[in-house]
Amino acid sequence: MASTRKTLDRKILVSQLNAALASPYLTVEVRETLASFVGSVLSEGNAYKGFGYQRSEWNVAGTALRVGHDDSRRLYY
Repeated sequence: MASTRKTLDRKILVSQLNAALASPYLTVEVRETLASFVGSVLSEGNAYKGFGYQRSEWNVAGTALRVGHDDSRRLYY
């Protein structure tokens, strides 16, 4: 019996990833690994649309990244 191919909607994948990258329970190393993995998966599927940084990484005015920002706190589009 042939199995049916299953796919995951890009929006669901990106939403779940963004939630994980915002989690206070994951280490920097785990967040970097997740970001690398999903970035490559999105690129391979021609669905990569770039990333920004989460609000927590911006200065109070929201005009620049704060000093000492955490590069693993990304927000994928």
